[in-house]
Amino acid sequence: MISYFFDLLKRRGVQYTVDNWKKKVILIGRYRYWIIPVHQGSHWSMMVIDFKSQVIHYSDSMSNSTVVQYASLIVEYLKMRFRKEIGQNMTWDGWSLKVHWDIPKQENAYDCGIYALKTAEYTLNDQTCDYTQKHMPSFRSNILYQLLEFGTITTNQC
Repeated sequence: MISYFFDLLKRRGVQYTVDNWKKKVILIGRYRYWIIPVHQGSHWSMMVIDFKSQVIHYSDSMSNSTVVQYASLIVEYLKMRFRKEIGQNMTWDGWSLKVHWDIPKQENAYDCGIYALKTAEYTLNDQTCDYTQKHMPSFRSNILYQLLEFGTITTNQC
């Protein structure tokens, strides 16, 4: 996913986003995971949708209480997108929302993006988030190295 997807969803609404975002690309059923960075003004959190396990993961290093509102937007988007691409209603039996309240919390006002990326990485690798604030400088350096060296971030660097 791209970083402005969720912002577009919040600002323009579900119908506009379904009709205009990646409208020529089939998304449903193509990927096991959707990784959705959630931008909240000056703060980043993360959603990871696992289609195989039917779980929407949400994590926020500052414990934002708007998770239900954000998850509801994503569910509405998925319902409409599914209906548009598949031509039928998506069944939500068996789906769950897992809010990761137990993740490490940031101790400053600027590491939320690093926390969001690392939490997504740990979620994708089914690992317990056991890092702390002191790991942030090395995580930041590693992310910079991967972007400069490979043009992407690999997920087995926990």
